[in-house]
Amino acid sequence: MAMRLAIQANVLNNQPEHSNNEVHTATIATRNNLHLGVGTLTNSDHALILSLGDLTIGGQIDANQRAIGQADFVDNGSATIEALGNGKINTKRLWNHDFASCNGIRCYSRLYIEEYRPNGSNAFILIRKVI
Repeated sequence: MAMRLAIQANVLNNQPEHSNNEVHTATIATRNNLHLGVGTLTNSDHALILSLGDLTIGGQIDANQRAIGQADFVDNGSATIEALGNGKINTKRLWNHDFASCNGIRCYSRLYIEEYRPNGSNAFILIRKVI
């Protein structure tokens, strides 16, 4: 686990690796601050993005190794993005969801949840949509 980490990428896929009939869950983690400057971030299939300090997701990494600007799209599907300190996700579109679960004939609906707090506000906005 890194002490502090800054990653710049047009597309960052934090997804499991399949090899030798085994699945290895993906993890990006730091003991201190984590800064992701991304166009598109995909965190899926029980993957983990964790900062034991602050976590910032934006569009670029500046000269001070901090995330600034706005990402285009953050897709968190059946995965975890967690900060034990302050967390900030600045993105044009956030998709926080669980994948559909089917068992035999019976299928369960998909529940899409978005929760965000407008900059400068103390109020959280929660959007739920069942499909």
